[in-house]
Formats: sequence, C-alpha cells, structure tokens
Amino acid sequence: MDEFDSALQPIASGELDVNVYQSIHDTLTRARTKVYATVNSVIVEAYWDIGR
Repeated sequence: MDEFDSALQPIASGELDVNVYQSIHDTLTRARTKVYATVNSVIVEAYWDIGR
C-alpha cells in the first residue's frame, strides 16, 4: 500500500467530525485575532487624531 492508497481509506465518521470542527474552530480563532488587531489599530488611530 503506497501513500495514495492510504489517502483513499475511509475515515471514521467521529474522526472526520473532530477534524472538521477543529478546522472551523482554528479558522474562526485566527479571524477573531485579526479582527481584534485591526479594531485596536483603528481605535488607536482615532484617539491619536482626536488628541492632535
């Protein structure tokens, strides 16, 4: 059995569910982190402009 044959083996439903949910969780966590950083930068810029 080579690497391609092993890639075609069925995955247990529970394992697939965990992988899918973990992938979604990781994607949302990265997106949330980017949003926090962007909003923080915009707030700092706004306060900087107000303080001029």
